[in-house]
Amino acid sequence: LDTGFETELPAFAQAIVAAQYDFVFNDSVVRNQANDDPTASSHGTSVWSLLAAQVPDTLIGIAPGATYLLAKTEDVRSETAVEEDNYVAALEWADSIGVDIVSSSLGYRTFDDGTGYTYAQLNGDVAVTTVGVDLAAQRGILVLTAMGNEGPAAGTLIAPADADSALGIGAEDSTGVVAGVRSRWPMAHGRITA
Repeated sequence: LDTGFETELPAFAQAIVAAQYDFVFNDSVVRNQANDDPTASSHGTSVWSLLAAQVPDTLIGIAPGATYLLAKTEDVRSETAVEEDNYVAALEWADSIGVDIVSSSLGYRTFDDGTGYTYAQLNGDVAVTTVGVDLAAQRGILVLTAMGNEGPAAGTLIAPADADSALGIGAEDSTGVVAGVRSRWPMAHGRITA
């Protein structure tokens, strides 16, 4: 689940894509389209390359032989609550096809209209995507999701990383130092993630 994927790049020529769906424009094209921001798919493509790319002597993803479902859920032109609905719809779609693992480098805390989630609401039970991730886990899907880029202060994680059953993923450099902008725990209910 991400901002889109440039599926026609040579790096993905060997990638196995079983299905793809754009929950933003409601079609089966997850690449940039005419009405997209020109950079829309760059984030999703970069994340997917870490998994599926095959460029000899340059980059081999960690799971080039896996079968992928690609879901474009994020509209980079704005930050609105409907993107959480897209995220949950993509989880339901993935479940209907039999997905085992979902990777999502997306998160939600505040929206362009000033609404969003308070720190107290990041308790594992409130955010739309958080509830969706927990329901996916009940169906046997492991969801890996970003902690966020709101750090370095404590308590800066984003939904759905507060889900009880999600694996909240952070970033560190080669020496083990956590990335400066990486969001931090604890969650509002006190649970600590890595």
